[in-house]
Amino acid sequence: MLLKNQFVFFNFEEPLILFLIDYAAVMGVFIFVGYYLSKVIRTVK
Repeated sequence: MLLKNQFVFFNFEEPLILFLIDYAAVMGVFIFVGYYLSKVIRTVK
């Protein structure tokens, strides 16, 4: 409640390139889901 616990885990021993690949993969999943969800919503209307 007093922001003493952080819910984010950063692995500082992970190489930068692997961190960026992980970040891009998560971004890609959200882009993929958003794109196809918008296509489904357009066809339903």
